[in-house]
Amino acid sequence: MRIISILFSIVFAFYLIGCKNEKQESKQKGQAEKDSLLISAKIISDSLQANWGIMIKSDDQKFENIKRLLQEISYTSGYNHLLHDSLVKACDQVKNSRYTQETMDAQAIDNYDALTDKYIGRVMSLAGSTPELPQHPLAEELISEINEANTNTLIKLRVNYGRWVMINNEFVKAYKKELTAAGPPYSEMKELNEFMGSSNVQ
Repeated sequence: MRIISILFSIVFAFYLIGCKNEKQESKQKGQAEKDSLLISAKIISDSLQANWGIMIKSDDQKFENIKRLLQEISYTSGYNHLLHDSLVKACDQVKNSRYTQETMDAQAIDNYDALTDKYIGRVMSLAGSTPELPQHPLAEELISEINEANTNTLIKLRVNYGRWVMINNEFVKAYKKELTAAGPPYSEMKELNEFMGSSNVQ
């Protein structure tokens, strides 16, 4: 009987150890899944902000180039002073009318693009009517950079940012409970406006 008792104790001990290991493995698996979730959240958040920053930096540079072009025009003679001065004053006003990360949607983009396109059209009209401007090589370079930034570059950067907005929104929808439980900064992640429906973003 004593041998049976000892054998039973050994078997029971192994059973307890096995249960403990299973619980430990389950706990480790749960922690690994949580860590993976938070790593994904950080990657999405960082990528979203990075693409937003690149897009805004490009737009800011476009307006800096416009200011520099207007300055080049002022170095010539025979340009339209009245139009030039009004364009200089309007430059920051147009840029400051830009959407924010929270308000960016199809309508906000269309409104901003209409205002920007009209403004740049007036700048280019002034440049084209300034006789001495072709003698300023920098002016031609600026005109090229402004037009590129306002077309191909703009669309590409918006599409890149828009993709991360969609990824972010799907992630927040799927893991809202887990993100809230994780606390800041994860609990601060939120859905943002998707704007791919804009006529200017294909």
